[in-house]
Amino acid sequence: MSSEVPEERDLSTVLDSEALDTIKSLEQPGMPSLLERVIKTYLETAEPIVEQLKDRFAANDADGVMHASHSLKSSSANVGAKRLSGMCAEIESYSREGIEALSGLDERITKIAEEFVIVKQALHSELKK
Repeated sequence: MSSEVPEERDLSTVLDSEALDTIKSLEQPGMPSLLERVIKTYLETAEPIVEQLKDRFAANDADGVMHASHSLKSSSANVGAKRLSGMCAEIESYSREGIEALSGLDERITKIAEEFVIVKQALHSELKK
């Protein structure tokens, strides 16, 4: 997966600061950064889910698409990637209707993968703060 930003966007607008602030508010003095752990865990687990989503879509596996999009939707919301989460919610909804409802959604699956690249960059930027 490419690490280039597919479209020009201000990375500071990619993540919902309230979600990140909520995680920061749970941090304990003297303890390792909870936000750092959450972001790193997301980055480690989300990329394979994006690949799984693309693979399951290519295999016409509506159930697999539903599960992958649901997982990515939830974990993305947790790190404040609301746009990505919303895109996944849309695909999850279509996949619940069966494989016929997924036909013609190739571009939306591609957009999810592209948005994930942007989210990754924003999260890496957040880790450097």
